Amino acid sequence: LDTVTFSLDQFGVQVKGVDKDKFGTGPKSGKPIWAKALKSDGSLPWYGIGLNLKKPIFASVKTRQALAYLIDYQTIIKNLYFGLVSQAVSPFGSRTDNVSPKLKNLSKAYKYDMKKAMALLKEDGWADTDHDNVLDKQIDGRRVPFRFTFKVASMNQVGVKFGQFYKEALKKSGIDMTVRAMDITSLYQDFDD
Repeated sequence: LDTVTFSLDQFGVQVKGVDKDKFGTGPKSGKPIWAKALKSDGSLPWYGIGLNLKKPIFASVKTRQALAYLIDYQTIIKNLYFGLVSQAVSPFGSRTDNVSPKLKNLSKAYKYDMKKAMALLKEDGWADTDHDNVLDKQIDGRRVPFRFTFKVASMNQVGVKFGQFYKEALKKSGIDMTVRAMDITSLYQDFDD
């Protein structure tokens, strides 16, 4: 018996998609290849966005919360991760003992809410004062547009797709994000710098 762990792409595209007729779910399926999604309560790989808090546009909690409300988590889970992942509330997973019971209640997790995001941005002073379709605000005495670069490892195809998806969502709210796929060495060097 040989075993292999599929990536989400492999499982979603092949096992559940184009090659679904080739895969069974166990020995009684009559198929020579079996594939099954197994749930785990343990800590698993997780994906997140890191913001450079030294950048003035990310200094405010309200702005960071607005960015979180502008992520359509359920659509991303469905379309980019084939419905095979769940929204996490911490880097330690959502179901382990390492997470506060308060956080385990997913009803408190961020959900896509454009109206709430726009209200937070307005409260925080963001507006399109020069009518160029990009929000801006006064920071340290100068007008700063809400413009930034989302950097992602080029080998992370799902991350690159997420970046494009998120870019379009932010554009609707007046935030200009550029997606920059980088080789992993350059990306880590950029983080260190």
